[in-house]
Amino acid sequence: AWADTVAGGDAARGREIFFGKVEVSCVRCHRAEGIGGEVGPRLDGIGSRKDARYLLESIVSPDTQVAEGFQTTILITDEGRPISGIVVSEDDERLTLRSAEGELVVVPLSEIEERVAGPSSMPADLAGKLSRRELRDLMAWLVSLQADRSADSAAVLP
Repeated sequence: AWADTVAGGDAARGREIFFGKVEVSCVRCHRAEGIGGEVGPRLDGIGSRKDARYLLESIVSPDTQVAEGFQTTILITDEGRPISGIVVSEDDERLTLRSAEGELVVVPLSEIEERVAGPSSMPADLAGKLSRRELRDLMAWLVSLQADRSADSAAVLP
């Protein structure tokens, strides 16, 4: 249903959407050009690692295939408190998660009653917050990210 958005967009407008469109807030979770969050995968060089169809599916159907290392884990503590995030580290005593807000949460293993895989932290309705043209433009920008510029601290927002 979204095949017409895979090509033909304006990468410059797509960059503006990524960094500036509050309704989708891509930059809150994803990092590109040295700017953004750490909750989602870094996108520098993504266009050289993944094809346009993979990128499109990640936006319109994020639960279909979650990027390696970014699967959400849901914990239920022995007090019945739910905690969710992405596993950052785990040892014999504790599990450390990165919450959707980007904060590290350390939970002693002895306090974990249940542990299950959760849905993608990427909002399922993201494509509904973009027009088809905006989605096409965002796709053009993502595909254009060929080099890893993650260390580029001189990046300037539009």
